Amino acid sequence: MTVARRSAQRALYGPTTLTVRRRGALGATVTAQLEARHHLSFAAYQDSAWDRFGTLCALNHNILAAGGELRPHPIDGVEILVYVRSGVIEHSGPFGRGVRTVGGEVRLISTGMGIDHGVHNPGIRPAEYVEMRLAVAQSGERPSQRVAAFPKSDQKSAHVLLASGFAEEQPILPMRALAGVSAHRMRNGLRRTLAPGHGRRAYVLCVAGEIQLGAHVVGGGDAVVLLNGQSTEATAQKATEILIVETI
Repeated sequence: MTVARRSAQRALYGPTTLTVRRRGALGATVTAQLEARHHLSFAAYQDSAWDRFGTLCALNHNILAAGGELRPHPIDGVEILVYVRSGVIEHSGPFGRGVRTVGGEVRLISTGMGIDHGVHNPGIRPAEYVEMRLAVAQSGERPSQRVAAFPKSDQKSAHVLLASGFAEEQPILPMRALAGVSAHRMRNGLRRTLAPGHGRRAYVLCVAGEIQLGAHVVGGGDAVVLLNGQSTEATAQKATEILIVETI
């Protein structure tokens, strides 16, 4: 993130204010096949204050209709992290058709020097998924893809470091982007302190459920920004799923 962008975000919310971004105020794409909410500038939605968040350059919360398709388009210089909350999506690209990510799975796709990537819903129900794109400084490696699991619902509480490019961390899915992505499942009434690591900022997406953060109630599709040095106590008001992206 450039100094100008970071300054714009601080000017909007202040360095000590808890930043809450409501689902209804985000960018949106709505078609017969797709309902998408854009947390950062993407496609026709452009917001100079929210072009990117550190190395996080796209964050979309999508619902793709049964049989719907997002045609292949070229992508390079990023790693794509996809969490499918429900349904199934099929990826097209250098790995061939038939690479499917089903509900409860997280897939990391490294685009290397560049790939054509598309998404299709082969199921009979809509697919709900979150897509992140994280910038890498160098993209000379071959395209690759790996899969992991989101914390399961039969656990009382769980959190997992899904992916990270920070050398000091040991994620399930190592990546090259300088960011860390963790998944949290909180049962009703569970309390947890949310705070980015030293020298980092965090973008906290409430994928589903509801959490209380001080005077704020954050619901499914809403997000919270924590700057370096900020922390907040989160209390789940119902079963809740959270994704946290930490970046410098």
